[in-house]
Amino acid sequence: QCDWSSDVCSSDLGETLFVALSIAAEEQERRVALGDRAAFAKLRSPETLRALRPDFERCMAAMPFPTLSLDSGAATPDAAAERIAAALEALG
Repeated sequence: QCDWSSDVCSSDLGETLFVALSIAAEEQERRVALGDRAAFAKLRSPETLRALRPDFERCMAAMPFPTLSLDSGAATPDAAAERIAAALEALG
């Protein structure tokens, strides 16, 4: 289910920063196949990922418009964190 209720996005919670993370399908499949994901019980099957991708796309379409979009295949974790911190600071 991809329902964003008014309870979740209520204005009494303060301002919300929505960050959309994206990654090229080929890079996502490459990462899913990496063996180190097993230690964290993460999805490891590219076939399952491909089967789930339409559900992911529907959920993303139902999300609020992002304040910030990041390509996690192009940005390092540190660079992504810096951009998120700067966006939060701008909300001030």
